[in-house]
Amino acid sequence: MIALTNQRQGKNFLRIDFVIVDKNRILLSIVSSWLKIPLAPEACFGLLFEPVYRFGGKGFMSIREDIETVLARDPAARTWIEVLLCYPGLHAVWLHRLNHQIWRLGCTTLARFGAHWVRFLTGIEIHPAAQIGRRFFIDHGLGVVIGETTVIGDDVTVYQHVTLGGTGKKKGKRHPTIENGVVIGAGAKVLGNITIGPRSQIGSGSVVVKDIPADCTVVGLPGKIIIRDGKRLANGDEIAAESLAPYSGDRVD
Repeated sequence: MIALTNQRQGKNFLRIDFVIVDKNRILLSIVSSWLKIPLAPEACFGLLFEPVYRFGGKGFMSIREDIETVLARDPAARTWIEVLLCYPGLHAVWLHRLNHQIWRLGCTTLARFGAHWVRFLTGIEIHPAAQIGRRFFIDHGLGVVIGETTVIGDDVTVYQHVTLGGTGKKKGKRHPTIENGVVIGAGAKVLGNITIGPRSQIGSGSVVVKDIPADCTVVGLPGKIIIRDGKRLANGDEIAAESLAPYSGDRVD
C-alpha cells in the first residue's frame, strides 16, 4: 500500500511523504494497468525497475530543490505550481533522470525511446547516457540538444537552442564537459571534447570549440574571451586550448 501525507510547508510547497510496501508489485500493477497487459513475472519486473525505484527516492527528494532553483533563477516564475506545470525544461530533466537509470541498467533501446518521447513532448533532446548534476535549469528549452558523452556539473543554466554536441565520428568522449555554475546563452554551440571552466558564461550565439578557463565570459564566432577573472580584455583573446582537469563533482547516478 502507499500512504500519502499532505501538509503545507511555508507558502509555496506541498510536502508528500511516501511509504511504500511491496514496491515491485505496486509498480507492476500500475504499469500493467496502463499498458492493459497481463502481469509480467515479478522477478523480471523487479530486475528491470528496482534500480529505477532506488533512484526514485532520491529523485523525489530533489523535486523541491529543482523547483526552488527555477524560482530563484527565473524572475518570470511566480509560484511552485506554475513551475511544476509550465516549465518543459524541468520536465525534460526529470524524465532524463529516469531514462539515464534505464540506460545504466543496460536497456539502451528503451532509454533511447524514452528520450525520443521527451523530445516530442518538450522540444528538448537529451541523450540518456548524458551525465547531469544537481540544480540543472533549462530555461525556455526549445531546441536544446545534449549529446551522449556530455558531462554537466551542478548549478548550470542553459537557454533555448543551445547545443552541447560532438565533433567527428569517433567513439568515446566527444562531447563537452560543463563544470559548476556555467551559464550558456540562447543559441550557443559548445562542440567537441572540451571543458568549460567553473562559473564561466557563454554569450548567445557563440560557437566554442576549445577549452575555456574558469570565470570567463566568451562571445562571438569563433568564441573569444572578453572578460577573465572579472577583468575586461581590450580586444578579446581567442580561447587557448588549455588542458583543464576534468570535472570530478557529484553526478546524478
